[in-house]
Amino acid sequence: IYKAGIGAPNGLRNMTRDQLDTLCTAAKCTILSVASTDYLDAYVLSESSLFVYEYRLIMKTCGTTTLLRCLSTLFEYSDKLDMQLSWVGYSRKNFLFPSAQLWPHVNFGEEMRYIEQHEALQQRLRGDGHILGPVTGDHWFVYVAEGSPVASKTATPMASRSPAVLSASTSTGDFSQAERSGSATPTSDNHTDEEDTERRARTKPVPSRSLYRAPTINTAALAQAAQERAGTYRTVNLMMFDMHPDVAATFFQGTNGLTGKQMTAKAGIQELCPGAYVDEAAFTPCGYSMNAVKDNEYSTIHITPEAECSYCSFETNAQLEDYAPLVRKVLATFRPQRFVLTMFGDDSAIDNLSRLPTQNRTYGDIDQLDGVYQRSSSTCTNLESQRQHCVMACYSYLPFDPLPLPVATPLFAPVVAPLRADVADKCAEGLHKAMTGCDLSECQLLNETEDDEEQKEMIQ
Repeated sequence: IYKAGIGAPNGLRNMTRDQLDTLCTAAKCTILSVASTDYLDAYVLSESSLFVYEYRLIMKTCGTTTLLRCLSTLFEYSDKLDMQLSWVGYSRKNFLFPSAQLWPHVNFGEEMRYIEQHEALQQRLRGDGHILGPVTGDHWFVYVAEGSPVASKTATPMASRSPAVLSASTSTGDFSQAERSGSATPTSDNHTDEEDTERRARTKPVPSRSLYRAPTINTAALAQAAQERAGTYRTVNLMMFDMHPDVAATFFQGTNGLTGKQMTAKAGIQELCPGAYVDEAAFTPCGYSMNAVKDNEYSTIHITPEAECSYCSFETNAQLEDYAPLVRKVLATFRPQRFVLTMFGDDSAIDNLSRLPTQNRTYGDIDQLDGVYQRSSSTCTNLESQRQHCVMACYSYLPFDPLPLPVATPLFAPVVAPLRADVADKCAEGLHKAMTGCDLSECQLLNETEDDEEQKEMIQ
């Protein structure tokens, strides 16, 4: 976020397509298409989405992208526009496949260390890392920092500082000059640029295109709308796992041959953002991404439908009085087995809500679902210096009438069958002699004699 009214007119929207391509290249993704309104430019990426406002930029990536490595490039471009940085936020859920990530995204401690020791970032950002949610389950990493003016070239380097957050697996060696500048990846990475290029080529995204431009409205209306919405900015994000197989099947283009627009219609996605223009992309053999724009609001959905890593995300900055109906609509559309719900916003934006969406202990009364989503944990953090709130809750689906559990079959089931009396006697005699060394008949006689003597003593 940049300070409004400072710098070139139209702010970040002055960045050229070449500059935006360079920005995306640093994060290991590419632009597929763009849709614009008078407030923002929304780009569908090969790995999620990019939203560019006059004084705000939001970039979402997935897979094995390197999001933090585009920060220094963004600052370089915004400095040329004479803009003044106000605030930076970076957040992500704990990775499903942490060992597949590229540096510096190997763990949260390393990400924080990258920011604090990068020569183009260390003097620009003053922030802290936070962890929301149970560390033994789904949790959310959040880094927030206030921006500083362009650092002096004579400023004292901070390489000797300890990072705000370090994990146990963080290395302690210094970055090389190339690593500090973000221009090289350590040799410990298990993915090469060539492998990433090949992986993106397999998805066969549609070529870049400009799809939509909203009609122009007068600047006075823009200024008034911006003033009315000042201090009320918030975003809601649902990260959903294990979609219903019938829903996931919609997003396999290699099997069903559907276009992105047909997938949007079949899944009912347009109903989640009524009145908005939807810019979607289908991937081969599977996958789906979309941005929806309306005035200064966006919604975005990204889907990976494979059963082994079924995932769907929905995010919007729509300013609603009550988010619960929208959450229910999203859950009815994708029918996941579990989801993580997060909200991030200014103090005033959160305080203006009568009820947070994470306060619901359950989400029920959902179309096509005979059950409820029950909350398993909820966490919130108030970032005093930045006047921001972060809230997070985890939910799991519980059917009303679960199927009975199958009866377990023992690994070694005893064989029960009647034995003939003579066979039983022989078995008993053989076992007794093996254990005691004497015949069973002799022991029985001895026991009877001992019992008789004991009874006589008791009587006496």
